[in-house]
Amino acid sequence: MKVILTGLYLIALGTPQLAHAQGNAYKLHKGADPLVLVGGLGLLGLSYGMANHQAGLVVDYNQHNNIGAVWAFDRVFASPPRAWADPVSDATALLAAATPLGLLLVSRERSQRFTLAVMAFETAVYTSAVVFGLKWAVARPRPYLYYSPSPYGPHSPDSYHSFVSGHTAVASSLVVFTAVTWHRLNKQSFKPVWALAGLCSLALGTAALRVVAGKHFVSDVAAGMLLGGAVGWAVPRLHAGGKHKGVTLMPYPGGMYLAITL
Repeated sequence: MKVILTGLYLIALGTPQLAHAQGNAYKLHKGADPLVLVGGLGLLGLSYGMANHQAGLVVDYNQHNNIGAVWAFDRVFASPPRAWADPVSDATALLAAATPLGLLLVSRERSQRFTLAVMAFETAVYTSAVVFGLKWAVARPRPYLYYSPSPYGPHSPDSYHSFVSGHTAVASSLVVFTAVTWHRLNKQSFKPVWALAGLCSLALGTAALRVVAGKHFVSDVAAGMLLGGAVGWAVPRLHAGGKHKGVTLMPYPGGMYLAITL
């Protein structure tokens, strides 16, 4: 799924339109964006490598066979894993992650397509980098390890990637990104409640299916939604064009003029 998404975004990045005009809703920072994006890709590669090559994990099979050892909040929602939910969650996560591509196709601001594609790619990269870093740092056992027999085969480094949910985080980040940018670009066309509900249902559905599949606890998907939502909101905010944002101090007859623009 990650390979497919990467390919789609690279195709989108090839769109020839560039947007750096001051009046555009969003703009790229020619100096900062390339550096930050390269740094994000480097961090993603590093965190992914560490998460998938963990060594020295101590497997306590007795503890993992005891669901009573799990945090009480997660234990309430825990149940034997259902393998069918895993590929379905892959599909819903893919649909959610592809929502920015739909935005590129329907947006009336054609001059913004390249900018939006870069921003969406940044959102996915930054979210994934943090996700894999947390997976490596926390190394929480997945829920299916507490049930026997497991439908997912023998133990592996991936068996300890429960926190946080990558599917949920990436789906949430790109759904929020799409909602925020669509609203700013087309303020009059995002009023229908069903559109927002449809976007949110993809992220919520992915989160629920990851729990049903036994791949994550509820706290894992909740953290993924918070993380993804924060990144999905922050990236458009940092690229917002238009009026200057900040504090302006300038001379004025009889004194100084102070303006704060948010």
